[in-house]
Amino acid sequence: MKMATLLSWTAAFVSGALVSVWLLLNAMPNVLMNAAIDRIQQQGVGYNEWSPPLFQTASSREVVMPAPDLSYSACIYDLADGPLLVSAEAIDGLEYWSLSGFDHKTVNFFTINDLETHGETAEIVLTSGRSQDDICAKPTYSSPTRKGIMLIRRLAPTKGLADALRSRVPWDVCAPIDPNTCKLVE
Repeated sequence: MKMATLLSWTAAFVSGALVSVWLLLNAMPNVLMNAAIDRIQQQGVGYNEWSPPLFQTASSREVVMPAPDLSYSACIYDLADGPLLVSAEAIDGLEYWSLSGFDHKTVNFFTINDLETHGETAEIVLTSGRSQDDICAKPTYSSPTRKGIMLIRRLAPTKGLADALRSRVPWDVCAPIDPNTCKLVE
């Protein structure tokens, strides 16, 4: 075999391998996010609403490597109809909570926690596209993708705190908001 032919075959093989790796790395986050969305929807949760808190056990795998003293609530968001009001209610006695946004490529594009809100309820507006000025006098975050998952993690090491979380979940909000009136869209 001539050297030029060998080099051509090698170049074709390496190019094919690089394209395959690039496709895999770009497709995998979407595949993982779709699987996470499917698992949340199997609990009867639709778009733009919070799931009830999930309390983890050693066998739980709804969240990769879950911490057994954390509860997890998820909101699958879709910004097709405009911005969302997203809130995580502050609960007395909790030592830690966080609110995070993950785009459809699994990128964590923002996180806030109880220390940043000084123990107050976190309220943000989530939009699609480029950053905008605050909407409705609330911090406004732009999701890099139209769909994704919001996640609230709350430390609940005792049964009393876990029961408090279960009773307070209706106060958390993940719903469309009219940016002109600052009211939730029914």
